[in-house]
Amino acid sequence: RLAQPLRTGATTYNPAFVIINPIRDAMTAGFNKGWRTVLSPEYVQGWTAALTKNARFGEAASDGALMSGIIDSFTSTKDLTRVVARRTWGIPVDSVGDVAKFVPRLIREINTVSERATRIATYSRMKNQGATGLQAAIGARDVTVDFAKSGNVVKVINQAIPFLNAGVQGAANTLRVMRTNPKQALVRAAPLVAGSVLFDLWNRRFDSSNLIPDYEYRNNWIVVIGEGKTAPDPKTKATETYPVYLKIPKGPTGA
Repeated sequence: RLAQPLRTGATTYNPAFVIINPIRDAMTAGFNKGWRTVLSPEYVQGWTAALTKNARFGEAASDGALMSGIIDSFTSTKDLTRVVARRTWGIPVDSVGDVAKFVPRLIREINTVSERATRIATYSRMKNQGATGLQAAIGARDVTVDFAKSGNVVKVINQAIPFLNAGVQGAANTLRVMRTNPKQALVRAAPLVAGSVLFDLWNRRFDSSNLIPDYEYRNNWIVVIGEGKTAPDPKTKATETYPVYLKIPKGPTGA
């Protein structure tokens, strides 16, 4: 696959993905399934199951709730079988090669846990509400983006264009929620809109916030925390002011 090295580098083995992905998943899950999905005891249970690979993890895996993540989609069936069979937190080190690859394997494990947590939380919540294993698994796969779902044309194009299918499936989920229950979608979107308004009002205190590219505002909540100045130009002695800011990922729904 032409784009797979880029996809795995940007997600599976990317330390920053550990922070970005859980926030983005929580935002998307709140819109797709309701904010109680991430503000409930099941959310903590989901993280616990993903970390410890307990009985709930095994149940969710058996029902097919975990085969839809972006990292799992890069994993072979053999490797997935080994994960379910082991069901313990830890990274085995059996050879010199394992030692050399320990850090990237640790990053991959943490990213995998963070991606599965929201799905298991959704699975647990639906099961507690009386859903069947199949219904809960479908809900868990659709709570963010089901990366295993795509048409034949998108599968081919996705090999060359990174994250094309992620964008397509994310947009489809958002539109489905808006179509099936517009009022509910409006209520769920309210916190996302409020966040954008509040951060915008905060950032207007800094004139240099206008220098931040539009795509940053589109994909993230920007929080300007200060300003800096460039070194004086050798000829004109002029300096330029630039913003210092934090980025909170919105996810496809927030964007």
